[in-house]
Amino acid sequence: MSKKESQVSRLADDILMLSHLEPASDRVSWLAPGARGFEPYNEYLIRHGDKTLLLDTGVALHGEQLIASLKELVGSRELIIFITRIELDCIGNLGRVLDHFRDAQVVTANVVPPIGLVHVSAGTTPRTAIHIPMGSTLERFGFGDITINEAPIRMLGTSWPWHATSRTLFTTDFFCNDLCPTADTPAVRHDAEGRDSPQDIRRRLLRKFDWLENADTTVLEELWRALFDRIDPLALAPTQGRVQSGKDLVCQVIEDYEVAIFRRAEGEHARQRVNTEAG
Repeated sequence: MSKKESQVSRLADDILMLSHLEPASDRVSWLAPGARGFEPYNEYLIRHGDKTLLLDTGVALHGEQLIASLKELVGSRELIIFITRIELDCIGNLGRVLDHFRDAQVVTANVVPPIGLVHVSAGTTPRTAIHIPMGSTLERFGFGDITINEAPIRMLGTSWPWHATSRTLFTTDFFCNDLCPTADTPAVRHDAEGRDSPQDIRRRLLRKFDWLENADTTVLEELWRALFDRIDPLALAPTQGRVQSGKDLVCQVIEDYEVAIFRRAEGEHARQRVNTEAG
């Protein structure tokens, strides 16, 4: 796949994912040493009526593809941008998007105002980001089925939006371990073939969340359990890496991460609940 192209995948009736693939071996990143394949960099568009919600803006390298896709997919709809983290893979194109969508609103649950960290052109009207508390919904912006959760494991202030209608959890810099083995591999995974082991996942996690190596994870596990007792995802949608889609796959991936994070024995669930919903 050329860098000038991107995958567009439909995660649900009203959710689109834009993915840009980068070779894992050509750059320095949070990938574990020896990683091979292609890493998807993802942005998500959720459309409802005359509004479109963009979750994060990606890295600057993919700015031209992002703007071209937004012009086509947003059209005349109102654009709302939600920023999950104040890091360059989330705000790398924020200034560029604001230059092209002059009426766009920026929303975040982070205490750091994201607009002050990016540059816009001289002709772009100055504005401020709207801050909402963790635990809020985006109802005032037209997306009442999206709730903003605080990430249980994080480096900086980080929010995981939960789309209740599709049961998609947008996990920003977590659940990012899964790469595409080839440039033609879909950025959405539906089966378990070739998944990383919990040991591989832990090696990748420690590249960024290195403090986990010596951390007492008791409180983190309580936060993790509280979140996944409250929600039951059918899809895990990170900023990097492949989306995990399908009830059985998602349950297995969550369990693998529990083993990796909390050093549990495989097969021992941190979540002790019975789900009676149909997948």
